[in-house]
Amino acid sequence: MDQATSALMYPLYLGDRLLQIPGSFLTLIGPFDPQRKAYTGSASLQVVFPALEGLTPLTRDIFKGPSRHNSPLVRIEILYNPRYRYNTAIDYLKDVAGDSFTPKGIAQPAGVLDLHQFEPQQIKPARYEYLYQELQDGQYFVAQCTLPAASLIDTCNVSRLLTGNVILRYHFPKSLLKDWRTLDRGVVELIKGFAARPSTNSPR
Repeated sequence: MDQATSALMYPLYLGDRLLQIPGSFLTLIGPFDPQRKAYTGSASLQVVFPALEGLTPLTRDIFKGPSRHNSPLVRIEILYNPRYRYNTAIDYLKDVAGDSFTPKGIAQPAGVLDLHQFEPQQIKPARYEYLYQELQDGQYFVAQCTLPAASLIDTCNVSRLLTGNVILRYHFPKSLLKDWRTLDRGVVELIKGFAARPSTNSPR
């Protein structure tokens, strides 16, 4: 989004759930439904960690800069999928990898991250490691992270089920993994907070 549209609020329906998303966060949004007078289906956002700010004069250079392993840029996708049938991200990962997807039960590394590791042995050569931890809300934090030999820039992807069939995914440099609790809580609260924001301006 450019500076002219960053101040606008974009109404987005994810099923029956309505969000009001500031244009300063958006990079892409689903099709516009003239009957509902809102966009529908999905949206992609970018924020800068740790403040989780969108596009501002201070963050503009980060948004336009090249990808780096120590970049604070976090990319977020929210989407509605009526056929989504998993209760948590960990259910999805178990289903994909089957019986070979077994927990090692060892904190990695040495308990510093307070995460456990899954090892999908059926994928050879392995390109990803899967780190997880149970959260207080009964959900799981599950990060799919590239291994150093498999990517020029180490990154992680996290999938979360927000409500019903609304899925939240976010992508970040692996260097931010040490702050995974703050990052995960902040991203979830940011997206949920859009539901309470009033629409003062509209792009249509």
